[in-house]
Amino acid sequence: MLSKVKTTLDFRKLIANFNRHVNNAMEDYAKMIEDDTIQGLETGRDVRGRKFVDLSSSAKKTRQLRGEKGTKPLNASGAMKNSISLSGNESKYKLKAQSYGNNRVKNAHQQGYVTKNNPVIKGEQFFFAGKRIPARPWWHNQDTVGSKRIENQFKELSQIYFKSFNKSLTKSLG
Repeated sequence: MLSKVKTTLDFRKLIANFNRHVNNAMEDYAKMIEDDTIQGLETGRDVRGRKFVDLSSSAKKTRQLRGEKGTKPLNASGAMKNSISLSGNESKYKLKAQSYGNNRVKNAHQQGYVTKNNPVIKGEQFFFAGKRIPARPWWHNQDTVGSKRIENQFKELSQIYFKSFNKSLTKSLG
């Protein structure tokens, strides 16, 4: 006995649209991380959503003497936050930002560091040597893009693309 099977799936339609779906999803994910990084700097929160350790009174005074108006950690002038940009194309997306912090220690603000010198700023001596600058992780890495906060945002984003995949897989009835 022969049976007839009717399907509502059209794999050719999915294949024709697959790259577009994946590229759109990857671009939106990269934009989500870009927006999250900028928002974190604006609100004084790290990549896991925790509040940055406040600036010390000497750091605030140093900024004032330098003519910097920013009072939030990692936001002296806004130049670093404003330098964050997404570039790339369908196959590869990159987030870039201006370097920030200490030349001696790579990713100084990500992990924190100990100061080495006692600068003189506009004739005023500061005694910073040996002071521990706390870690203020502001740039996402492999560990933080897997955080619960980012995971929840990604789940919302992925629902849009699952619906889009399903629509591409379904035959048009008509």
